Amino acid sequence: MYAATVVTFTRLVKAPRSCVLSAGAFPSCVGMATCGRINLYRSIAASIVQSGLSVSDLLSLTYGDIKEEFEKGTTPICLSLTRKKTGVSFITFLGSWFVKLLKDYLAHEKLDNETPIYNVSSRAVHAYFHKTAEKFAGHIKGRNPYSPHSLRAAFRTFLSDHKVDPLYIEYWRGHALPGTTGRLHKQKR
Repeated sequence: MYAATVVTFTRLVKAPRSCVLSAGAFPSCVGMATCGRINLYRSIAASIVQSGLSVSDLLSLTYGDIKEEFEKGTTPICLSLTRKKTGVSFITFLGSWFVKLLKDYLAHEKLDNETPIYNVSSRAVHAYFHKTAEKFAGHIKGRNPYSPHSLRAAFRTFLSDHKVDPLYIEYWRGHALPGTTGRLHKQKR
């Protein structure tokens, strides 16, 4: 279904898929976030880093969006989404680190296709990251360097450092690319 997209993603990054989508690929960005003992927020941190999704797009995911690949144990999970903020269609991926953490988080949950994966508000996510950042870094003045948005930026930085074409990076993050987004979306599926 999405094998060509995964191959393209892996080839563009010029690194093994396990490197691109593993926890070890982002140690400085997510070490703080994954130290928390709450599986919910560990899973949220992993999903933002591995996919580049915004908090609003992540929180709008339902179990039906990942069910088939998640239950088969397929990784990475390919997501074909429309960004809430802009209405732009895009594709991104969730790797094995996310799948492992999500399985831990959903261990005792019974979900149907319409059930949100994360039943938490954006405000609660930001508050958790802020509280955890202060625990590790003390009082933070200005913008929180450990915010979910910083994890989203880490996705971009990691791919840029591996010489991935900036158009692909912006596409995978759901950004509008005049004259190219629709073409990329059709080409990759």
